[in-house]
Amino acid sequence: MTNYKRTALALSLSALLILGTTTFALSRNAYAHTFGGNESAAFLAKVQELKVEAHLIQSDLSNQTLVAWHSDKIGEFWNTNDTKEMTERNQRLGTDIPALISNITTAANSTNPDAIKVAQLITSLDNDLAEATSVRIEKTELENATVNALAVVAILDETMEDYGIATGAEENSSNVTGSNTTSQDNMSNMSEGAGSNETATIVNFPAYQTAQGLAAAAQDMYNNLKPKAMPNSSSEIAALDAAFANLRKAIDDKMSNDAIQAIVEGSIHPNLSAFGAKEEEE
Repeated sequence: MTNYKRTALALSLSALLILGTTTFALSRNAYAHTFGGNESAAFLAKVQELKVEAHLIQSDLSNQTLVAWHSDKIGEFWNTNDTKEMTERNQRLGTDIPALISNITTAANSTNPDAIKVAQLITSLDNDLAEATSVRIEKTELENATVNALAVVAILDETMEDYGIATGAEENSSNVTGSNTTSQDNMSNMSEGAGSNETATIVNFPAYQTAQGLAAAAQDMYNNLKPKAMPNSSSEIAALDAAFANLRKAIDDKMSNDAIQAIVEGSIHPNLSAFGAKEEEE
């Protein structure tokens, strides 16, 4: 845990009146900040999380240990409630998306997975998720900068959680440690440390892969969001540019769990005011 003051991120009253959305908690109890948000932001984050995990299944197809972990993880990102809510909006997508996820994991976990078949299934999932985004989210919210910023927050929350699992800071029942010779060699030179300037031992490689993928997805989403920044927010944007680059590098360099949280909570969260979000004391 970091020593940063616990804060909350909330939409302004005027934005809430315009959007007319119901707020819900995007926070994870393990971290110092909680965030107000809405269902649209959560769904935008979910789409990115599903894509990251599906493509990791594809890239790790030759390693059944990694595929099994990512298959379990993708099931966390889409559950029966997601299917129910999607079916209410579009029955075909409510049927196709969970079916595709099931088919991907089944095909990938087979004894001799067909790489072409898995790739085709993942392409179909990507297309359905793109369609589901426009079906599930009203256009006004889909284009709203604050809603998108809250989606980035949710992705970063998941990034911190999975990095915590990767470094052993978070409990993880699967406790996968191996991947291949290359990953074992990379991990062997890491020394465990709690300080923000120290490196960490990666004890769960697939969770580390997920953290890397989610950090990249959050940065891409932020880059697409930048044109919608509020006027006179150049200093916040400059700080966010640096923070996202630092986050990616810190994860790649296997810095401590504290270092990752410090970047997210100390450098990214405060500057999201560039998109109409502001921190409030709890």
